[in-house]
Amino acid sequence: MTKRIRNIICASLMGLLFLGLPGCEKQAPRIRAPQRKIVDSLYSEQIAGLKIELDSICAESHQERVDYMVDSIMNIRLVERRRRLGY
Repeated sequence: MTKRIRNIICASLMGLLFLGLPGCEKQAPRIRAPQRKIVDSLYSEQIAGLKIELDSICAESHQERVDYMVDSIMNIRLVERRRRLGY
């Protein structure tokens, strides 16, 4: 009986240890308002350049992607039609 109680207590302590370990992580540093303004302005500058580049890439590949999707849909429909007709 005492061995069983000791095992239960040991298992409970191990469970508490594993549940408590994630709570020991350091908190992220807080950013004050002036620092936040700097970060926001740097982010906005980087995003503006990336947005232009990514939009041009998207516009370039748009027709290719549409054609690919249409072809794949047509292939699926042909397979379904063949299956229905017994080919």
